[in-house]
Amino acid sequence: MVGNTGSARVARSVRLRYEGLLRRAHVNSLGRSDLWIGGLRDDDRAPAPWPVRG
Repeated sequence: MVGNTGSARVARSVRLRYEGLLRRAHVNSLGRSDLWIGGLRDDDRAPAPWPVRG
């Protein structure tokens, strides 16, 4: 989910690329949340940085 910096750091550490944001894509008992989306590193498009620091 957007704001889950721990998960973003793990994704970045295994070299997943940040590909974008899915608005209100995750549904749970608290309602809907936005999601960060990552892709495999062997995709030949230019990578985008994850929107987290460190």
